[in-house]
Amino acid sequence: MSVILNENGKKVMYIKGASEIILDSCTNMVNFQGQSQAIDTNLKSEIEAGIAKMANTALRTIIIAKKELTGSENLENKDSKGVYDVESKGFTMSCLLGIKDILRQEVPGAIAKCKIAGVRVRMVTGDNLLTARAIALECGIINPEDKVSIVMNGLDFINAIGGVVCKNCKTKICECPTDPENAKELGKPLRVDTIANGQEFDRLINKLDVLSRSRPEDKYAMVVGLIERGNVVAVTGDGTNDAPALKKADVGFAMGI
Repeated sequence: MSVILNENGKKVMYIKGASEIILDSCTNMVNFQGQSQAIDTNLKSEIEAGIAKMANTALRTIIIAKKELTGSENLENKDSKGVYDVESKGFTMSCLLGIKDILRQEVPGAIAKCKIAGVRVRMVTGDNLLTARAIALECGIINPEDKVSIVMNGLDFINAIGGVVCKNCKTKICECPTDPENAKELGKPLRVDTIANGQEFDRLINKLDVLSRSRPEDKYAMVVGLIERGNVVAVTGDGTNDAPALKKADVGFAMGI
């Protein structure tokens, strides 16, 4: 999000991000004639079809949108997801972009070798579901003939398994220490993380190959559940949102740029 002054000296807010999320904040779009056009149900369906078409060819889609500020907007209020009220409505879509990350030539071969060695490769990504599926197909994580493989959004996954809770308290947040020495000093049980709904985790995990729109807690939950079931888990990641999963894994590869 950024705010700049336009040629008329008025403040204009620009936002960019995941296409399906930013689209919900837009009431208008700039058409090919450079004019603002209302986004009705039909036009929104056309835009969503364009997003899907790009995503199905492994393109990451983002929308850039803008709105002129009146000065009366509340710039402090946020919803439960941390989205500012001022960002949630009244925008005009400037453009829809499809960005391609070129798959390195060695990736499909490396994944194939992992499979031969008995290593299960899963993708946990921030991309939307269609883009994630297309990339997974391209690099060989899933097979186009496989009708069993599951690709699901991180939020749906975490809701299904109930998230991570303390094994002692059965709550997500508790006062159990996470450090053994601290637990001994305080005379409290050590916190041990577990999956709240282990039965649902077991039902999903053998078929789950791709998690899309993943957040740090989604990645962490997957690692917790896999380790809890006796798996040796290695995680690669290149961002701060990967830190919890990297730390929890048996082997964590923090990738530099």
